[in-house]
Amino acid sequence: MSIDPNFKFRQARYLFEDFQESIAKLSVIGYCCIMLAVLLVVSGVLFGADSNLHALFSAASGLALILAPRLLELEERSMIYFLLAAYLLVVAVEYLTLGLPDRFIPGLGEYGRTKVIGLVTILNDLTPLLYFGIRLGVSYLFFRVLFFWQKVDQLPGELKMRLGLKK
Repeated sequence: MSIDPNFKFRQARYLFEDFQESIAKLSVIGYCCIMLAVLLVVSGVLFGADSNLHALFSAASGLALILAPRLLELEERSMIYFLLAAYLLVVAVEYLTLGLPDRFIPGLGEYGRTKVIGLVTILNDLTPLLYFGIRLGVSYLFFRVLFFWQKVDQLPGELKMRLGLKK
Protein backbone atom coordinates (compact mmCIF):
# COMPACT_ATOMS: atom_id res chain seq x y z
CA MET A 1 0.00 0.00 0.00
CA SER A 2 1.66 3.22 -1.16
CA ILE A 3 0.95 6.74 -0.03
CA ASP A 4 -0.81 9.00 -2.48
CA PRO A 5 1.70 11.51 -3.96
CA ASN A 6 -0.85 14.31 -3.56
CA PHE A 7 -1.02 13.50 0.16
CA LYS A 8 2.76 13.94 0.43
CA PHE A 9 2.56 17.18 -1.52
CA ARG A 10 -0.19 18.53 0.75
CA GLN A 11 1.88 17.63 3.82
CA ALA A 12 4.90 19.37 2.31
CA ARG A 13 2.83 22.41 1.38
CA TYR A 14 1.45 22.67 4.94
CA LEU A 15 4.96 22.34 6.34
CA PHE A 16 6.18 25.09 4.00
CA GLU A 17 3.24 27.30 5.02
CA ASP A 18 4.13 26.76 8.68
CA PHE A 19 7.69 27.78 7.87
CA GLN A 20 6.50 30.97 6.15
CA GLU A 21 4.15 31.77 9.04
CA SER A 22 6.98 31.30 11.54
CA ILE A 23 9.09 33.79 9.57
CA ALA A 24 6.19 36.24 9.61
CA LYS A 25 5.89 35.80 13.37
CA LEU A 26 9.43 37.09 13.86
CA SER A 27 7.86 40.52 13.82
CA VAL A 28 6.11 39.50 17.07
CA ILE A 29 9.51 39.76 18.75
CA GLY A 30 9.83 43.25 17.35
CA TYR A 31 6.40 44.29 18.59
CA CYS A 32 7.19 42.90 22.06
CA CYS A 33 10.41 44.91 22.14
CA ILE A 34 8.58 48.08 21.10
CA MET A 35 5.90 47.50 23.77
CA LEU A 36 8.65 47.10 26.37
CA ALA A 37 10.24 50.34 25.15
CA VAL A 38 6.91 52.16 25.48
CA LEU A 39 6.48 50.82 29.02
CA LEU A 40 9.97 51.99 29.95
CA VAL A 41 9.32 55.46 28.53
CA VAL A 42 5.97 55.67 30.37
CA SER A 43 7.72 54.62 33.56
CA GLY A 44 10.31 57.33 33.05
CA VAL A 45 7.75 60.04 32.30
CA LEU A 46 5.26 59.18 35.04
CA PHE A 47 7.50 57.89 37.82
CA GLY A 48 10.99 59.18 37.04
CA ALA A 49 12.58 55.84 36.23
CA ASP A 50 15.93 56.12 34.47
CA SER A 51 15.51 53.50 31.74
CA ASN A 52 15.67 55.62 28.60
CA LEU A 53 18.72 53.84 27.17
CA HIS A 54 17.04 50.48 27.72
CA ALA A 55 14.01 51.81 25.88
CA LEU A 56 16.25 52.91 23.02
CA PHE A 57 17.91 49.49 22.76
CA SER A 58 14.55 47.77 22.90
CA ALA A 59 12.91 50.02 20.32
CA ALA A 60 15.86 49.80 17.91
CA SER A 61 16.02 46.01 18.05
CA GLY A 62 12.23 45.82 17.78
CA LEU A 63 12.16 47.99 14.68
CA ALA A 64 14.98 45.96 13.11
CA LEU A 65 13.08 42.72 13.71
CA ILE A 66 9.86 44.13 12.29
CA LEU A 67 11.65 45.21 9.12
CA ALA A 68 13.91 42.16 8.74
CA PRO A 69 11.32 39.75 7.23
CA ARG A 70 10.35 42.44 4.71
CA LEU A 71 13.88 43.42 3.68
CA LEU A 72 15.96 40.25 3.97
CA GLU A 73 15.87 36.83 2.36
CA LEU A 74 14.95 34.79 5.44
CA GLU A 75 14.58 31.52 3.58
CA GLU A 76 18.34 31.15 4.03
CA ARG A 77 19.34 29.38 7.22
CA SER A 78 22.47 31.52 7.64
CA MET A 79 20.36 34.70 7.64
CA ILE A 80 18.15 33.32 10.43
CA TYR A 81 21.23 32.41 12.45
CA PHE A 82 22.62 35.89 11.81
CA LEU A 83 19.42 37.55 13.06
CA LEU A 84 19.32 35.34 16.15
CA ALA A 85 22.97 36.05 16.94
CA ALA A 86 22.54 39.79 16.35
CA TYR A 87 19.44 39.93 18.57
CA LEU A 88 21.09 38.01 21.41
CA LEU A 89 24.24 40.13 21.02
CA VAL A 90 22.22 43.35 21.36
CA VAL A 91 20.49 41.99 24.47
CA ALA A 92 23.85 40.90 25.94
CA VAL A 93 25.51 44.26 25.18
CA GLU A 94 22.54 46.05 26.69
CA TYR A 95 22.76 43.99 29.87
CA LEU A 96 26.55 44.20 30.16
CA THR A 97 26.80 47.93 29.50
CA LEU A 98 23.63 49.24 31.15
CA GLY A 99 22.76 46.53 33.65
CA LEU A 100 19.15 46.08 34.71
CA PRO A 101 16.64 48.85 34.11
CA ASP A 102 15.03 50.69 37.00
CA ARG A 103 11.94 49.31 38.63
CA PHE A 104 8.73 50.42 36.94
CA ILE A 105 7.84 52.65 39.90
CA PRO A 106 11.22 53.50 41.46
CA GLY A 107 10.08 54.94 44.80
CA LEU A 108 7.38 52.39 45.61
CA GLY A 109 9.11 50.39 48.33
CA GLU A 110 10.17 53.39 50.36
CA TYR A 111 6.86 54.52 51.88
CA GLY A 112 6.03 51.75 54.31
CA ARG A 113 4.41 48.43 53.65
CA THR A 114 1.03 46.88 54.08
CA LYS A 115 -0.02 43.49 52.74
CA VAL A 116 -1.39 44.95 49.51
CA ILE A 117 1.56 47.25 49.00
CA GLY A 118 3.89 44.34 49.83
CA LEU A 119 2.66 42.29 46.88
CA VAL A 120 2.78 45.28 44.56
CA THR A 121 6.26 46.09 45.82
CA ILE A 122 7.46 42.56 45.12
CA LEU A 123 6.02 42.67 41.61
CA ASN A 124 7.57 46.10 41.08
CA ASP A 125 10.95 44.77 42.26
CA LEU A 126 10.70 41.96 39.70
CA THR A 127 10.12 44.25 36.71
CA PRO A 128 13.83 44.61 35.78
CA LEU A 129 14.18 40.83 35.71
CA LEU A 130 10.94 40.46 33.79
CA TYR A 131 12.24 42.92 31.20
CA PHE A 132 15.23 40.76 30.32
CA GLY A 133 13.18 37.59 30.74
CA ILE A 134 10.77 38.79 28.08
CA ARG A 135 13.61 40.00 25.85
CA LEU A 136 15.25 36.57 25.99
CA GLY A 137 12.03 34.56 26.10
CA VAL A 138 10.64 35.80 22.82
CA SER A 139 13.76 34.56 21.05
CA TYR A 140 12.16 31.10 21.04
CA LEU A 141 10.44 32.24 17.82
CA PHE A 142 13.84 32.14 16.12
CA PHE A 143 14.17 28.50 17.13
CA ARG A 144 10.70 27.85 15.74
CA VAL A 145 11.81 29.23 12.37
CA LEU A 146 14.92 27.06 12.46
CA PHE A 147 12.85 23.99 13.35
CA PHE A 148 10.51 24.47 10.38
CA TRP A 149 13.43 25.37 8.12
CA GLN A 150 15.05 22.03 8.91
CA LYS A 151 11.79 20.19 8.24
CA VAL A 152 11.39 21.93 4.86
CA ASP A 153 15.04 21.30 4.03
CA GLN A 154 14.55 17.55 4.61
CA LEU A 155 11.80 17.36 1.98
CA PRO A 156 12.63 15.34 -1.13
CA GLY A 157 13.83 17.33 -4.14
CA GLU A 158 10.70 16.66 -6.20
CA LEU A 159 8.45 18.12 -3.51
CA LYS A 160 10.70 21.16 -3.18
CA MET A 161 10.45 21.68 -6.93
CA ARG A 162 6.65 21.46 -6.82
CA LEU A 163 6.61 23.99 -3.97
CA GLY A 164 8.80 26.33 -6.00
CA LEU A 165 11.81 26.09 -3.69
CA LYS A 166 15.42 26.05 -4.78
CA LYS A 167 16.81 22.57 -4.96
